[in-house]
Amino acid sequence: MAFRGDITVDWSVSPRIITVASPSTEIVIQDLHDTLRTLEAQSSGMDEAPIISSAGKESLGGGVAVGLTSTLLNAQLAFEARPGPTWVLCKITGGNLVAKDSGGSDIDPRYPTAFVTVDRASSSSATTQGVAAISYMSFDNVVSIDAINGFSIAGFTGDPALLGNREFPVNNIVDAVIIANNYNITTLIVKGNLTLDVGEDVSGFFMIGQGASINSSRTNLTMVNGCITVNTKMKDMRVDGYQGGEIVYDNCVIGAIDNMHCQFENCTLVGPISRAIGGWTSNHISFFVGCQTSKTQFIDDMDGTGLHIEHDNASGGFKIMNMNTVDAHYIIRLDAGHVEIDSSCVNGNVIVSGVGTVLDNSGAGCTVDKTGFIDTVDLALMLDMAENKADIDSDTGIAKHYAKDGLSIVKQFTITEVGTLKTRTPV
Repeated sequence: MAFRGDITVDWSVSPRIITVASPSTEIVIQDLHDTLRTLEAQSSGMDEAPIISSAGKESLGGGVAVGLTSTLLNAQLAFEARPGPTWVLCKITGGNLVAKDSGGSDIDPRYPTAFVTVDRASSSSATTQGVAAISYMSFDNVVSIDAINGFSIAGFTGDPALLGNREFPVNNIVDAVIIANNYNITTLIVKGNLTLDVGEDVSGFFMIGQGASINSSRTNLTMVNGCITVNTKMKDMRVDGYQGGEIVYDNCVIGAIDNMHCQFENCTLVGPISRAIGGWTSNHISFFVGCQTSKTQFIDDMDGTGLHIEHDNASGGFKIMNMNTVDAHYIIRLDAGHVEIDSSCVNGNVIVSGVGTVLDNSGAGCTVDKTGFIDTVDLALMLDMAENKADIDSDTGIAKHYAKDGLSIVKQFTITEVGTLKTRTPV
């Protein structure tokens, strides 16, 4: 029995994810079987449904045996993601590995991870395998797009069954979607820059770039007004332009976009974000989770719409502009940062909480609620006042709070008493 200590199982998801930790690049089917059987018997897995079933190795005589075939039961195998930019080739050897989902339908046993390609070495006896299945395996469950060095369906002179894999990427989004639909693939890997043009539809696809930063992104995606992006997820790229539907952004740099009902997770916000196209209403909600702004101030232009905007665990500098409808809501919970509410905000509701600073230049019709907000300037002053010298002038009755030098006065109050109640009024 060969137990592998670098293998873990996430039992909480469906399909369950079996991860081979970095830097390992190979797993033998027998070792996988032995390890998973051991993990099933441990306290974390003993109450879970079986995760692997294996068959084979029956003797055929003359020292020849049937090859080992293991079936992952509602599970997929992943090699831990690599930091890139170089892709790492990982291998599954020593037999055949297949997988089924919770309903018993066949699924790819390999779970895709960043900068990892997984190769399966299969052994078979008295079996046949279709050309389509062989071609599908060459894709590793993704279609690759390279607008500069790729090929079109019409112009490709090689085996058409291989167009769109990593060796022969496709050079346009229309052909990429056709190929992906042929193989029931929903993940698109984008190398370099790409433009989503009018009528191009990536609805329901997961698009993964090669990485993004404020100054230099390896993948820049430009969305033209008229592209279609309903329920699309985008990761590891910079995005600019018009959104043609709901998008989830993950670890992206968000440039100048026209924004609607969508979610931003762990993104860097450059902006500006505008709602100038589409006439969004209060039915459209945008969530920002764990996002930070770039070095410059992030401008969020509400453009007179009734959108509901919500930031959680935000950091950096934010400027809210042109909020002038009664049903507009802007909620921001700061980890640390600064919020400026522009004078063009004359209606709607802004709620700020957390720690930071707020510059409120809003008009009379805009309601700004800072319940639960701690101003860092006031906080620093309160700490100084609590720690440093303070006295009351016997002649004037004015309380004076000093800086750390004991000489500079940072705050003065008059104190009035009514019964047992004392009131301090800043001078």
